[in-house]
Amino acid sequence: MGRIAVGIALAAVLTSAAGDSDVAALRRQLACERASERVAAAKRLGRMGPGAREAGPDLVRALEDDYWDVRRATVRALEAVGPDTGATVPAVSALLGHAHYGTRRSAAEVLGRLGPKASAAVPDLTKALGDPAPEVRWWAAWALGRMGPAAAPAVGSLAELVVHDSDDAAGRHAARALAQLGTTASEAIPELVEALKTGTDAARGRASVALGGLGRAAVAGLVEVVRGPNKPSAWSAIEALARIGPEADEAVPVLAEVIEKEDQWFQALAAGALGDVGAAAAAAAPSLLRLMEKPYADGRRAAAEALGKIGSDTDTVVKALKAASKDEDTSVSRAAEEALKQLRSGAGE
Repeated sequence: MGRIAVGIALAAVLTSAAGDSDVAALRRQLACERASERVAAAKRLGRMGPGAREAGPDLVRALEDDYWDVRRATVRALEAVGPDTGATVPAVSALLGHAHYGTRRSAAEVLGRLGPKASAAVPDLTKALGDPAPEVRWWAAWALGRMGPAAAPAVGSLAELVVHDSDDAAGRHAARALAQLGTTASEAIPELVEALKTGTDAARGRASVALGGLGRAAVAGLVEVVRGPNKPSAWSAIEALARIGPEADEAVPVLAEVIEKEDQWFQALAAGALGDVGAAAAAAAPSLLRLMEKPYADGRRAAAEALGKIGSDTDTVVKALKAASKDEDTSVSRAAEEALKQLRSGAGE
C-alpha cells in the first residue's frame, strides 16, 4: 500500500473515531440540566444525519422533555437521523400514549416526518385520532396523510374527524390527509358526500377539501350535490370539482348548466371550475361566452380566465376575448389579455 493510500485510510479511521466520540458526547449532553444545552445537542445530532443513528434511543427519550424547544429540536433531529433497524419507530409510536400531550404531539410529528418509513405506526396514529387534545389529533391526521397506501386502515377514522370533530383545525387536517391519500381513501366518498348534503358549515367545507383530492371517483357524487336543492352544499361541491381539475371532465355539463341558470356568484364559481378542468371543458365555451356578456365584472373575468385555460381558440372565442381586453373593468381586461396570450402560446405563435 502506498503512502497516499495509507494516509487516506488513517484519515478515515480518525474521522470515524472523532465522529463516534462526538456522538457519545452529544448523547450525554441530551441529559444536561440546562435546556439550552439539550437543544444544542439535538440540533448537532440532527446535522450529523444518519451518522448519529446510535443516538436514536436518547433522542426518543428527549421527546419526553418538559421544554418545547428541546422537543422541537429533537423532532427535527429524528427526521434527519432517520429510523434505525427497527427500534425507533415502535419507541416513538409508544409515546403516543404518553401522559403529556406535548410529548404525544411531538411523537405524531416525528412519525409523520418519517413518512412511509414509519408505516408500522399507523394503528397507533389511528388511535391517536381520538386523543382528547385537539393538537394531537391534527398532528396524527397530518402524519397519516404522509403514510401513503399504508394508511388505508385509518381512512374511516379520518373521515369521522372530517365530519364530526368539534375542533375545526383537527377536522381540516383530517380532510387534507384524506386528500393526500387520494384513491386510497375512496371508501370515504359516500360519507363525505353525505356531509356535503347534511353536515354543518364546518363539516361541509372540510368534506369539500377531502373530496377535492379523491379524483374521478368522487365526481358522480359531487355532480349529484350540485344538482340538488341545497345551495351551500352545491357551492362546496363546485369547489371540490375545481380542486379535482381535469379528472372532473364528467362534470362539465352540470357546470355549464350552473352558468346558464344560477346567480352571478355561482356563475363565476362554475366558470373558475371549468377553467380548472381545462381542455376537456371545451364544450362549455358557448356558456362562458354568454357569461362574458353579463353586466357584472366577476363573471366576465372568470369566463375570460376559463377560456384561456381551456385553450379553445376558435374565431368566436378570440373575438370575444379581444373585445374583453378593452373592458372598462381592469380585472376583466387583464384576464382577457392573459387568456389571449395563453391561446397564442398554445397555438405556437
